[in-house]
Amino acid sequence: MVDTEIIRTVVGIIGNVISFGLFVLAVPSLYRILKSKSVKGVRPEYHLAMIMSCVFWVFYGMPSIHPRHILVLTAYGIGLATQLAYLIIILLCANDNKQRMYVGGLFLIELVVISLVIGVVIRLAPTAETRRMLVEVCCIVSAGIVSGTEGVCTADVTKTRSVEYVEYPIVLGKILYALCWAIYALFGRISDSVLWAMNIGLVLVGVTQLMYYKSIAKSSAEKKYAMQVQVMGTGADKKKQ
Repeated sequence: MVDTEIIRTVVGIIGNVISFGLFVLAVPSLYRILKSKSVKGVRPEYHLAMIMSCVFWVFYGMPSIHPRHILVLTAYGIGLATQLAYLIIILLCANDNKQRMYVGGLFLIELVVISLVIGVVIRLAPTAETRRMLVEVCCIVSAGIVSGTEGVCTADVTKTRSVEYVEYPIVLGKILYALCWAIYALFGRISDSVLWAMNIGLVLVGVTQLMYYKSIAKSSAEKKYAMQVQVMGTGADKKKQ
């Protein structure tokens, strides 16, 4: 039989490769923002929430919290770098100083909250088990915040009935990323149940989002085609007259 630890290691390495792939996939989007000097279609709240989530998952993977999760630390470290790159470019290309101050202010508040939480966990948690439990709670809360901001992004698509700014490769990559870490946790111990549950939830949310965006795109294409046919029909009627 294959050692489960070997399976975990291989899957964890794949997760890191996918994480780096998501960073590469983000480059065209970052370039588009820099080139257009506009953050239209970008929700800074989502990227701020992702920064918080990645920080807590990096903390989760530290040897003092989870000695066996160094691959979680490196994968989410790459994710953190990606989100920080988004934040820097958003601040550089913000539509005006008001938006820049808004994003910068939220980021400062976020840094204060993260610092306080990590300080409390390190200083006041009496045992390693308590520290692990507190960090897991932080991961759950931050994931909930990320889901909330993703819901806002989905609401924007619903409102505009446009998927112009939806990046399908990144959506698909996030699904594969979450699936990878769900498998990684599946071959772990009972203490990895939070990691498993969180990523299974992300897989379900991601698949639902992808199907919804596809339905919106199909509906928009059908409406556009119907309008073109109608215009062509109107033009033909005028020629006959």
